[in-house]
Amino acid sequence: MKWLALSKENVSTTEEPETIKSTISSEGQSSDSLFSIFGREITKELASSIQNDECLKLKKAVESSEHIKVQTILDKDIFFPNFSPSVESIRQGKETDFDTFYYDNVDTFRKTNRWRTDDEKLDQFRLQMNEKHFVINGNIQNEYNKDNTKHLPIWLRVYRRVMPLRTVLEKLCKVKDIEKTVVYVTIDGDKFVGIVEELLKVKCVKMKVYFHSLKHDLKQLLGNEYKEEYLAKTTAKLTEHCIYGLYMLYYLYNYPYVITLEDDIAPLPDFYNYHLSIYSKTLQEETSYYAVASHAHGINHNCNFIKGSLLDLPNNSCRVRDVYQLILEPYFAVWGSGIPKKIFKRLWQVWIDLSVKGDKGYLGTILTGLRKPNERTISPCSNRITRIPNVGVNGEDLSIRYWNYVEQAASFFQTLELVRPQERKYKIIE
Repeated sequence: MKWLALSKENVSTTEEPETIKSTISSEGQSSDSLFSIFGREITKELASSIQNDECLKLKKAVESSEHIKVQTILDKDIFFPNFSPSVESIRQGKETDFDTFYYDNVDTFRKTNRWRTDDEKLDQFRLQMNEKHFVINGNIQNEYNKDNTKHLPIWLRVYRRVMPLRTVLEKLCKVKDIEKTVVYVTIDGDKFVGIVEELLKVKCVKMKVYFHSLKHDLKQLLGNEYKEEYLAKTTAKLTEHCIYGLYMLYYLYNYPYVITLEDDIAPLPDFYNYHLSIYSKTLQEETSYYAVASHAHGINHNCNFIKGSLLDLPNNSCRVRDVYQLILEPYFAVWGSGIPKKIFKRLWQVWIDLSVKGDKGYLGTILTGLRKPNERTISPCSNRITRIPNVGVNGEDLSIRYWNYVEQAASFFQTLELVRPQERKYKIIE
């Protein structure tokens, strides 16, 4: 193991309550599963089964990225023609209070719910609305969120689903220091009135809201190579939305690093400060730290540590209670990940061929494949996100996975007194 220090101080972790410590017996076995305290009973057999299942799924995911190779890194600036919103409007610092504007024009917004996503009227509406730069909770102003060099942005991409988005937003407001950042929301597709009304209920953080148009973007990016058939491809729809949001934050708002969220990925209490404490380690092209994952999900963790984590075995070096323990992975776990700008430069070179013209280009797959041999993703032993099971649009299923079992315990340990982001010292399992 080695230490990843963020200051010269020797910072120790917080002592755990006696009720939690007492779950470990003197024989080194869990006398009562930690997770039974939080309503989930874990047997040794179930823990072994979960580890085997998660290990197998991860190995298959890694295999799907092996066709992607690292390209030469571009030195020139990346250009997205006729981007919406325009660079000029951002430079002017325009902002429109979304709450007031929406309810003053609610009939117009509700009328859009009758338009298809590829309808020219809806496209024009999106582009016009983006020039207004809608802001929610613009009254939340502090020394951090008004200066892009003093916070990290959280980018939340959404598409139609009111649920589980409602749960994601509720948990977002429980994230420590969330008021110090800005959440950028990009809304994809059509029928977004329900999404807008959910966003307007949020009172804890400043948010900026934009509408994504797949058709407009692909026409601008592809020119004469554009084909209507691309609009129906799932890989094109999902990945181009990612390109849209990331490009805006890197090149229009000038952030060096973006924290990502989705409408079925719920953040846990230390989500923001966790990224803030280690993001700088990933920024340089020369570093071996590739990106920052928000949950333990990789070959090393899934094939070796899940059973011991679920049983809370003291000889397991990567448990849910280990808030300051990290593990390096040759895999990119996309949910809630933090992505430095250097990776976007690689992504830009391959995503059109893979996601639009091909069919093997989901974001996580591409970014796993673009990793250099010496690069590793920094992953936490104590998850900072969980995925909400759902069968909505883009939903997977209702199955319970490892991250669902550990959510309550991870949240508990992250609500204890935490070391400030700038003073943390993490131990890394290599």
